[in-house]
Amino acid sequence: MHPWESADNAPRFDAALARIDPRELTFARSDRKHLADDERPTNVEYGRYLAIVDRLRERGYRPASSSEAPFAYADLAFNAILAASEEDLAFLFGELGGGGERAAARTARLHTALSASWDETDAAYRQRDLHGDDGTTETIADLFPLYAGVADERQARKLFSESLWSRERFGPSEESPWAVTTVSKSSLAYEPRRYWRGPVWINVNWFLIRGLRRCGLADEADELRRLTVRLLETSGFAEYYDPRTGEPLGSGDFSWSAALALDLLA
Repeated sequence: MHPWESADNAPRFDAALARIDPRELTFARSDRKHLADDERPTNVEYGRYLAIVDRLRERGYRPASSSEAPFAYADLAFNAILAASEEDLAFLFGELGGGGERAAARTARLHTALSASWDETDAAYRQRDLHGDDGTTETIADLFPLYAGVADERQARKLFSESLWSRERFGPSEESPWAVTTVSKSSLAYEPRRYWRGPVWINVNWFLIRGLRRCGLADEADELRRLTVRLLETSGFAEYYDPRTGEPLGSGDFSWSAALALDLLA
């Protein structure tokens, strides 16, 4: 119901956000005090974020249907993480003696829906704007069903070679040796320094590493893991990074980057 539930200013939300009139900002943005403007969402985008909050507040944050919500998006990243979480919940119920049927049923339902969104031509998965179109978006979310383990090995290999590790798309290249970019380098929306519009994130890489392993691509997962650890060794625990130089961007000493580094090293 809001981009803040997933990846703020990711280009896949641009068309949906463009339908919303931005609210005037009546406060000073604290992020602008310590970060450059070219790293952050614009004031227009923030005005639209707040307009969505205003509309949701009018409905008690519980619109009766997607038609009552100004922004309604079936986001692959959100739903892939939800599917894996439901699967983990079912496992935990099993360890405690049973009772995980509802979580298992939700996992199966999400897996079916995610699997159906596979696009063979684009070697990626299709997103769906509930007020607009569906299709691949040239953002990293198109690859996220890997994390839920919904791809078979053939699909996973095609996705890896033609999308995730492609020099022209999300993978490392001479001009941008650090992967994985959050937007395809071939996209007109690609901005290597601006928040969710291009930079590398440790958490995104972690999700994809686990997904590659789940789908049978252990060697490819290790290759991405080694590159990610090298970026951490080079640039520290930043919030996100410039894929061209590895320059740390956003907040420094970022806790989830550090926490995931421990898991990657283990």
